[in-house]
Amino acid sequence: MISGGKRVAYQRLSARELMFSIVEEESGKNCGKVQTLFLKLPGKKGDGPGGWTIQAKLQVYLWLGLTKHKKHFLKGLPKGYDSCVEIRNAEKLQSAPPTFIRYSEKQVFELRCHMYQARSLIGSDASGLSDPFARVLFSDQSQTTQVIDETLSPTWDEMLFFNDVIVYGNKEDIREDPPVIVVEIFDQDKVGKSEFIGRTIARPHVKFSDEPYCKPEFPPQLEWYDIYRGSEQAGELLATFELLQLSESDEKGAVPDLPKPKENVWRSDRGPILPVPAVIRPTLSKYRIEVLFWGLRELKRVHLMTVDRPRVDIECAGHVLQSSIILNYKKNPNFSTPVKHFDVVSN
Repeated sequence: MISGGKRVAYQRLSARELMFSIVEEESGKNCGKVQTLFLKLPGKKGDGPGGWTIQAKLQVYLWLGLTKHKKHFLKGLPKGYDSCVEIRNAEKLQSAPPTFIRYSEKQVFELRCHMYQARSLIGSDASGLSDPFARVLFSDQSQTTQVIDETLSPTWDEMLFFNDVIVYGNKEDIREDPPVIVVEIFDQDKVGKSEFIGRTIARPHVKFSDEPYCKPEFPPQLEWYDIYRGSEQAGELLATFELLQLSESDEKGAVPDLPKPKENVWRSDRGPILPVPAVIRPTLSKYRIEVLFWGLRELKRVHLMTVDRPRVDIECAGHVLQSSIILNYKKNPNFSTPVKHFDVVSN
């Protein structure tokens, strides 16, 4: 990607993955297929934290082959585009490929993102915890969940709703290769820019207007997605995504209504949020966890200073349990209150 005569982002592709062969098994895995590319910063800027952020997202269709095999280069392109003279003559050896392709067939959908919870996230704050929120990117739209304070296992229990999403192509191609959904997790800082925790890629469950909303396909079950920051695993996300087609009369038919909004207990200034529907939300049980705090030994210095009044925080399922403070570590390194407990709700 070029801006002002300078390269601002790029992505490197293997020619082997794009090479065409008349023997299907010998063709590259991405030859003649629409693929989603995430561009990154060039040079050393792309290494480390600077390379974690996506600079641009592209959907491209690439085909690399011999001139004599030229007639095959449009076969993998999703159908639904208008035929023109350039396309009709594209198979001729001396003709140039079409300069543009116009799609007239499009489908209108709504996207429902059921963001339930995450676990084992990377701690970004000095406390070892984070204030995580999720951002969902689909097509040219994006939305964010509420922020959950001081946890590595946030339970958002929130549905993000994208209305009037246009997807080009026919039904068969959309069903076979649904559009990509990008989910990014951030730690919100009260001062400065939010810190990137990790990213995952998902694909939605697709339902067309002439299909019933019923089992076994719908409602979909929540799935665990691995979250990565670069090559490092940064946690897991429990979520599922529905891409539901709207009929021409805007009647949703068997598609369930949106859930009743609930109060945003974490950010009242943001207004109500949509919860994950009860038919998708997991069945939960209540558990009590008891912790025995005995003592601390061999504590190392922190910023060259000795630790005199330590405390232990235990985080589980969004709950933080604090031990009592050891008033004088050198004289007595044991906790004054040895047993504490807290209740958690889990599936």
